[in-house]
Amino acid sequence: MKVDDWLARAAEALPERPALVARDRSLSFAELEAEARATARRLAGAGIGRGDRVALVLEPAAGYVVLLHALTKIGAVAVPVDHKAPAAATDRLLAAAAPKLVLRSIDELAAGPGPDIEFGVDFETEDGHCVIHTSGTAGDPAAVELTYGNHLWSAIGAGVRIGVAPTDRWLCCLPLHHIGGLSIVVRCALYRIPIVLEPFEAAATAATIEREGVTIVSLVPTMLARLLDADAPLDRLRCAVIGGAAAPRALIERALGAGAPVAPTYGLTETASQVATMPPAETAARPDSAGPPILSTEVRIDADGRICVRGPTVAPGSAGEDGWLVTGDLGRIDEDGYLYVLGRADDVIVTGGKNVSPAEVEETLLEHPGVADAGVGGREDAEWQQAVVAHVVVAPDGDGPSEEDLRAFCRERLASYKVPKAFVFVAELPRNAQGKLERHRLE
Repeated sequence: MKVDDWLARAAEALPERPALVARDRSLSFAELEAEARATARRLAGAGIGRGDRVALVLEPAAGYVVLLHALTKIGAVAVPVDHKAPAAATDRLLAAAAPKLVLRSIDELAAGPGPDIEFGVDFETEDGHCVIHTSGTAGDPAAVELTYGNHLWSAIGAGVRIGVAPTDRWLCCLPLHHIGGLSIVVRCALYRIPIVLEPFEAAATAATIEREGVTIVSLVPTMLARLLDADAPLDRLRCAVIGGAAAPRALIERALGAGAPVAPTYGLTETASQVATMPPAETAARPDSAGPPILSTEVRIDADGRICVRGPTVAPGSAGEDGWLVTGDLGRIDEDGYLYVLGRADDVIVTGGKNVSPAEVEETLLEHPGVADAGVGGREDAEWQQAVVAHVVVAPDGDGPSEEDLRAFCRERLASYKVPKAFVFVAELPRNAQGKLERHRLE
């Protein structure tokens, strides 16, 4: 199946419509298309052609978005890499990805117009678009090559679920080297709406939502919590997509109380972002759910309780012979087809022969008004095999709960074997750029 050059089609239809709003500059669709073509010629002058991999080790800015579209113009494959990662980690990723070119600045490309190249060439849905690395919360990040078709079907499914309006403006404050951020770049070009790009900082982001007329924003739970603390005008949004990690029920209910149209979602790098998403109008009825699967995506739970996904958003090579991608996440599906994510399968704590979900214990702790954040893990124990240990960040206001306060609080709400054997008070929890808890780093 052929895929149009989505940016070129948007520029033809709506040349004067804003396409990109960034801190350093803003561009209309016609201007973005012109810059992408000029950059594509410069890439061609550097010897980059169809199928070649180009690593982008860059800060998020207008030039980054231009480069992503420029690579599409010549059919090259983008390999976004975290510019803040330690050098050794970056070197390992680059060695495995084997890019033909590594760009740490757009200025590294030779100046000048570059050679004449043919534009307007369609691509097949099976052609590679980018290589994205997973979050690596359980170890080293894994490389996933996504196709044009993966992105196209993901955008269609997300658009059907949350809707698309010509007045929409989508704020991207997620990293562009992760699927959550990069998918917004693709979707805004396909939907022909502006992307508002800026790194997250609660007060500044709150101001941007108001100033730029943002209608959609993608956030991880920690970002949502900080925006609520900053009294951000979330009630003026049409949709706030909350993903990257499971959002605690208490946080979702707090957001709903503030008038935020939150849409919890569950997704994976291997599925070009969203698998299931809750329509904002239904969130209050099922605040624990990630919603039903998006259009074209099937979800089932296997005999081990793991979430399995099938459909055209699944990256080539990620699924088994039967077409199903078996994830590392546990879940359940209710009688109406709504998905509930129960945590990582490899996070389950076995204590005294019984299984404990860390997510359930964390959710309970977060209900305590004196707890700002919580992370739960298992510690080797001679008597219990593993002991449940909670790492707690106390709320900034007040004296904070004691260990005995928290233990009594948990005893009222959890089975005795799920109550943490120990509590460790910390200033912050180890989380990655997507807000996911790096459980293996809990001490």
